[in-house]
Amino acid sequence: MPSTPGTSIEGLLLTADRLLSDLSVGATLAGRHRGASLALRTALEIAVDRTLDAAVLGLADITTRAKKLCLRCYIAAATARRVNTVWSHLCLGCHYHQ
Repeated sequence: MPSTPGTSIEGLLLTADRLLSDLSVGATLAGRHRGASLALRTALEIAVDRTLDAAVLGLADITTRAKKLCLRCYIAAATARRVNTVWSHLCLGCHYHQ
């Protein structure tokens, strides 16, 4: 997801923290968890985009699957694997489960 001018990693992390810790947020528990997952996944995607753009200008414009494959060429392989695992789990957290 490309970042918009008002989107910051710090802001997304604060949003996720508020959704998980502030019980006065007007949403169900499951809705707050999904919202936090979406905010965290977006923050991770922005961080990946910034990392890839710093390595090769324009690389952040490719598909998410291609980004995850390219990432291991620009950061440590273990870190790239952790990014992939965290991203996959956050995707699961974004979806409704019965």
